[in-house]
Amino acid sequence: MGLHYASWISTCSGLEDENIYVDALSWLTGNSESVKLEKSTSYSGGNIHLINATLSNKNQATKSISRLGKDVLFTLMNELESRIDDDNCLHLRLDLVSLLSGEIKLANPKQNSTVKGRLKLEVYPGNTAFEVAESIITNALEDVLPQ
Repeated sequence: MGLHYASWISTCSGLEDENIYVDALSWLTGNSESVKLEKSTSYSGGNIHLINATLSNKNQATKSISRLGKDVLFTLMNELESRIDDDNCLHLRLDLVSLLSGEIKLANPKQNSTVKGRLKLEVYPGNTAFEVAESIITNALEDVLPQ
């Protein structure tokens, strides 16, 4: 049991240095090749950058969860039921400013600057999404916490 994929997405204005965002998502995923940068224009005509990082390799996606750190993992464990949707995806938002400064924190619900995470759980008959998510987070905590 693990993840089918892990996807992270953020946006930045054309005035910001998009490479900082790319570096942050590369660090978060542990794989710089997974990060894609798309340049676009907003509705009002200003430049905007979409930064997307997707880990499609099941093993890499599952192992990358450890990078969230113990505080985030404990919080996710306590909030699992409210974060899993009907499509067996675990949703979370990280504080963008913290991530850009090398820390990982969950974003507050009304916060504007975030990195949206979508983790597709590998759920098979006989298992529930909750059980799979709980197992993944428990394994990630074992990787993070000292033995």
